[in-house]
Amino acid sequence: MQFFGRLHPVLVHLPIGFIVFGVLLLWTDRKKKRYEQVIALAFLWGAISALLASLTGYVHYRQEGYSFSSVQLHLWTGLITTVFCLLVYLRVIENSWVKLLRGASPVALSIVLFLLISVTGHFGGSITHGADFLIEPLPQSLQRTLGYETFEKKEIVLNEENWQQLIFYDSLIDPMIHNYCASCHNPRKAKANLILTEREGILKGGENGEVIVSGDLENSPLHARLILPKSHEDHMPPSGKSQPSKAEINLIRQWILSGNSFEKTLGEAGLKKSELITFFRKDSLAGYPKVNPPPLSPDSLELFKKSRIHISRLSANSELVRVSMVNNPAFQDMDFDPLLGIAQNIAVLDLGGTAVTDSIFGKLAQLPHLTVLKLDNTGVTGAQLEKLQELEYLKSLNLTATPFEINNLAALNSFKSLRTVYLYNSPFTEKSGVEFLSNSNISIEYGNYSLPGIPSDSISY
Repeated sequence: MQFFGRLHPVLVHLPIGFIVFGVLLLWTDRKKKRYEQVIALAFLWGAISALLASLTGYVHYRQEGYSFSSVQLHLWTGLITTVFCLLVYLRVIENSWVKLLRGASPVALSIVLFLLISVTGHFGGSITHGADFLIEPLPQSLQRTLGYETFEKKEIVLNEENWQQLIFYDSLIDPMIHNYCASCHNPRKAKANLILTEREGILKGGENGEVIVSGDLENSPLHARLILPKSHEDHMPPSGKSQPSKAEINLIRQWILSGNSFEKTLGEAGLKKSELITFFRKDSLAGYPKVNPPPLSPDSLELFKKSRIHISRLSANSELVRVSMVNNPAFQDMDFDPLLGIAQNIAVLDLGGTAVTDSIFGKLAQLPHLTVLKLDNTGVTGAQLEKLQELEYLKSLNLTATPFEINNLAALNSFKSLRTVYLYNSPFTEKSGVEFLSNSNISIEYGNYSLPGIPSDSISY
């Protein structure tokens, strides 16, 4: 019987095809009536296949442990559709059994049948993908207008400074359950009589028993269903829903193995910092000065844009900016003066591929928060490089493909914050660079890296 029931997903699409075909042909042929026999045959096979789909669906429901509350709408609308399809067939062939329908227009009946098969299919899809599968992509404001309960996704963010003192369940497990389980397992809509939004509900389980067995992953469906293939019908969350990441699934795993306590801290549960890297708050301004420069005016940004100077903020909440001349290769030293008006804001400056010379160093020295400077593919030789030594935040200097003179490299020894210098495709070699640079905090990148060959390199595609 179980095999018969599992034929339902195969057979369920047959009545949809027959009925839609019959409806479309009936609408097309409503005046000339050339295809009445074909239309009748379509509705007859639609009724027969709908009956088979209903029978296999009922067996599937009984054999696979679905609750009646979860399938009743699909079941009843499927039976109604089957009967109504048969009535439409009898009306099309003008059978005497349906005298009451003789006054009804076949086209009108077909419209009702089309609506029935659509609603039945929707209820079936809700069982497989969740009740909100169809409306999930819609804006949440529109979902609320349509009467659906919405669940705003909770951001999972940990503070790196005190993460060990945070309660495991409150800070990680609860928001994860909210994001991936709450829409189907809450007090208002408890699929399989399972409520996961409350501690008592998690411990109680649902109609299929417990969802957590402390320390036993294999017998804890809350974890076991997460790691099933997405194509498996028992996989949770259902396909089409947002899926947790590997890092999030690992946290469910660790919570169960540590005794699924609602009170333990992350430190007490034995979590490692490496398992939580994904959840620490990301600082988009890490490595840049912690300063508050004057706000940029939209008018000035528009003027720079017209001069083919691209300016973008390092983050939405910062007035520090990245300046690039990528679309302005003719940019010269004298063109830099307008940028001094936003000197306090410039943290990243890309002058690569422009026509600047050594005279630019005096102007660059007026950028107090400059952190990254790119002068690759320019004509700078480093003759006035020492002017930059007072820039307390300068960490990265790119001199790739420049005629930089070896003797000028020594000036970098007095740079306090500089950490990386790029000298690929320049007059330097590894030995010559080491000779002139005694500051051990600075690393020189020469490029020309070579990787060992691997077997797949020899494959021809």
